[in-house]
Amino acid sequence: MERERFVVIGGVAAGMSAASRAKSRKPDMEVVVLERGQFVSYGSCGLPYFISDLVKDVQGLVVHDAAFFREKRGIEVLTGHEVTRIDPQSKVVFARNLEKGEEITLGYDKLAICTGASPVRPELPGVNLKNVFVLRTAEDGVALKEFIDEEAPKRAAIIGAGLIGLEMAEAFRARGLEVVVIKRPGSNILKMFDDDMAKLVEEELKRNGVELAKNATVQGFEGNGKGQARLVVLDGKSYPVDFILLAMGSKPNSALAREAGLEVAANGTILVDERMQTSAPDIFAAGDCVGQKHLITGRDVYLP
Repeated sequence: MERERFVVIGGVAAGMSAASRAKSRKPDMEVVVLERGQFVSYGSCGLPYFISDLVKDVQGLVVHDAAFFREKRGIEVLTGHEVTRIDPQSKVVFARNLEKGEEITLGYDKLAICTGASPVRPELPGVNLKNVFVLRTAEDGVALKEFIDEEAPKRAAIIGAGLIGLEMAEAFRARGLEVVVIKRPGSNILKMFDDDMAKLVEEELKRNGVELAKNATVQGFEGNGKGQARLVVLDGKSYPVDFILLAMGSKPNSALAREAGLEVAANGTILVDERMQTSAPDIFAAGDCVGQKHLITGRDVYLP
């Protein structure tokens, strides 16, 4: 008789937690994790400290590596494997080995979708220039830190004044960079703050040498002819830069679920019940790809 198999798509916080919990509850179960990147079980909230150089090596953000899960917990972790399709009827997952280009199929008894979220990249002129960065994964952090270390930039622009944008403003100042934070029209800096609290944050930014451009609409990024951005273009004003960080929020990675016929909310999150089960039998979802039910309004909300 074949062992029951639990397949997890995504190997960061939610994915490795689900895999570890399943293995601890059912030691005889086969647990397989498919992770597109090369890192698992790391704290992405620590990436600003890695960029600031307070954490010297990205491995300092990793709780346990893939080898630990294989050797100590009996969980098979396949890094560099991107899931391309889910067939709920046949209970099969299709994936691609990104290094070798090989396709694999993996049957499952239970499946957990823990695909997380992706940074918002607006459709603006120049958004794909080489020195326009996002920060979500360990790989994103490594790319950004290598750029700062190798290119020795002096001026950075951060598009977005939320938690990530302000944490990265602190990190960039710690590296000695000139920083401008560009905030769109509308709500306060850190939109959950009232006016009096937002004012305190703005004063703290100013004390630490961070320029804040409020109520600014980004028109695009002007290149230098060598594939890199040199200007952030606003309405009636431009900021010279050596690189740009987009910190404009996140969107759930729910395409796999949608394409498999699972129910997805209007805000793009995978719909789950109180047991984290999706609309398909034996398929669960957790982490930043799912939404939450607002306790007061009862509406679906997204709080990644």
